[in-house]
Amino acid sequence: MLPRKRHLPAGNSSGPLASRTWQPFPGVPEAEIFPEIRKADVISSNSYLVRTGDCLILIDPGGLASQAELLAGEIAPCLAVGVPLVVLLTHAHVDHFAAMQEHPLFLNTGRVILAVHEIGACAIETHDTALTQAEVLGREFVPLPVGIRFFAGDPCPSGTSVRTLGLPFGFSATLTRDNACPAPGVTMEREVLTFPGGAQAELYHTPGHSPDSTCIRIGRMLFIGDLLFAANPGVAGLHGWDQDALIESLERMLAVLKSGAVDIVCPGHGRIISSAQAC
Repeated sequence: MLPRKRHLPAGNSSGPLASRTWQPFPGVPEAEIFPEIRKADVISSNSYLVRTGDCLILIDPGGLASQAELLAGEIAPCLAVGVPLVVLLTHAHVDHFAAMQEHPLFLNTGRVILAVHEIGACAIETHDTALTQAEVLGREFVPLPVGIRFFAGDPCPSGTSVRTLGLPFGFSATLTRDNACPAPGVTMEREVLTFPGGAQAELYHTPGHSPDSTCIRIGRMLFIGDLLFAANPGVAGLHGWDQDALIESLERMLAVLKSGAVDIVCPGHGRIISSAQAC
């Protein structure tokens, strides 16, 4: 078991999983998850660190230096023995990724791969302060290189395409694009990111909160970013917000939840909830 750091105040530990401790990952044998659950605000998101044995997966590093330090303490021992880190963003708002610039570990381009939707990738790499909400939140960030771009290019005419990702240090992964049908009459574009060892992240493009918003399913858990937070009056109307797209995304993800494939829902802000509570 990796060493723990306990010098920061505890986050919100209510719900199906405990904050700041390694625990079994539902639906993925031998995998573990280390959630950092914060009280809901617009300063920093929750973070979810997943250890599969062959790689580390970090969903949304957050926006605070203290959060970066906490996560780096859990990640560093694995990087030291050659295990790569893949950072998956649910979307490219600064409160979900700015922590990456706050600790040198995350700037190690030889061992850390950033992955985000194509639109968010362009925003991060070109320092787009509008789409990233850096301007409205009064935050600064440095442009970061993106190694994996979700939903890049046009869909394959046949409905299915497979990309083999050429990544640093011999890390190999594939990205399969197709259509998912979580319920009769409901079709949505999906990508499946397959990591070394066979672990998979199922990606759903869910615009509305932002044009690059992506929900991520791993095992029996669904990481929804700000999908439920998007209708908050303080969020509605921000740059990139789209009410019609949000309603459609909510309807599609509701079908995924009702399909029985998910037990636990992990939001970008606030406590973890069950699938039944999300419905």
